[in-house]
Amino acid sequence: MAGRISAAVRASGRQRRLQILEATLRVIRRGGLRAISHRAVAAEALVPLAATTYYFRDLEDLITESFLHWSRSAREQVKAFHEAAVEVLQQAAQARTSQSRLVDRLADVAAGYVVEQVTAYRSDRVLEFAFLHEAARMPKLRAVVQARQLEDRAFLEQFFVAVGSRQPGVEAQISHSLLLGLEKGALLADSGEAGLASIRQVLAVHLRRVLPARPGRAHQGPTPSK
Repeated sequence: MAGRISAAVRASGRQRRLQILEATLRVIRRGGLRAISHRAVAAEALVPLAATTYYFRDLEDLITESFLHWSRSAREQVKAFHEAAVEVLQQAAQARTSQSRLVDRLADVAAGYVVEQVTAYRSDRVLEFAFLHEAARMPKLRAVVQARQLEDRAFLEQFFVAVGSRQPGVEAQISHSLLLGLEKGALLADSGEAGLASIRQVLAVHLRRVLPARPGRAHQGPTPSK
């Protein structure tokens, strides 16, 4: 009996903690990180004020855990992009695709991903850039943000290894920064699908510069992130 009660209490605690994290993300979406306070989050979550300080010792802890919670759900979007890029490489390897055709296909995939991120997942991008900016001030948040970015760059590095780049780590860092910059620019411009052509053009120019002239011993591609 005592065991069942204890399990129920733990489940209730996990649910309340999740409730607070989801409320924190809603507050950030509406008002940015400047709107975060224990009182604002408690009101949004419909929990007592003491509950936020019970589960999260300070605002940095609350914001950091909110980023981790959001990041886990947002990984599916990134995974789909990685899988699409891998599929293009695999098809190129089988068909001995020319560099020009490979660039066109990769630019299509990457540009489509950027536009999707700022249209279908616009609120997620607002959250992401809010967290990125705040990470410059919060050491704990900065550590977890950097860890996520390292995961993204690790996939891109594998990608450039697969196409035969001589500097895969450098190309991965440049490409990651470019994708973030394009997302931020498209978010600010609020151009949506109308910005697809210009984004694709930028990516195509970049890919022509970084892909080897002969990409094709064409490995089967990197393993998509999990």
